[in-house]
Order: sequence, then C-alpha cells, then structure tokens
Amino acid sequence: MKVDEAIHEITRGGLLTERQAEAFVLREIEATPRQATADEMGISVNTLDNTLSTARKKVRQAEATVKAVEEARHEDLPSTCGNCGDQLGGSWTVIDDDPHCLDCAGIDPAEI
Repeated sequence: MKVDEAIHEITRGGLLTERQAEAFVLREIEATPRQATADEMGISVNTLDNTLSTARKKVRQAEATVKAVEEARHEDLPSTCGNCGDQLGGSWTVIDDDPHCLDCAGIDPAEI
C-alpha cells in the first residue's frame, strides 16, 4: 500500500487527523528517519515529535478499546436459564445475578 493510500485509510475512520496519520505512517510504518519525516511534512522536528506523540497515544487507546471489545466477545456466556434450565439462545436477561430465559423473566419477546 502506498503512503498516501495508508494515510487515507487511517484518517477515514476519524481516529487521526491527516497530519497525525502522515507522521504515524512515515515514522511507524515506513520507518522514515525523524529529520526526513519532518522535512517531508514541512514541519520542525519538535512539531513532528508532538504530532507523533498524539497519534501514538490515540492508536494505543484505539488498540485498548479493540482489545476490550474482543475480550468481552469471548467471555463465557451462560448457556442455560438459571431458573428452568432451558437453553438460552440469543435472548435472555439477568435477574439476581442469574441468567434467565425470557419466559422465566416474564418478558414478552414481541416487546423487545
């Protein structure tokens, strides 16, 4: 993937500004030296460092969010109702820390 395409893809999600994405791609992906990156971007090395620091922080936060979502997806979900023992399927609720099927919880599935 070209540098411009990578920058576009990264900014498309709204996580990084175009400037932050450019600094990130050049330094972290392309491994362009600091001074060369600053020169290419037309900014000082100090500005590059600040921009890159912000980009790295945002990327770390996004990675932590993705990790939390993945861990939540892989939690052991209950398989049976804590009241009647029936299989829960896709719709269930928790009452007093126990999973319950909608029938035992008194919930009409049509109202969900």
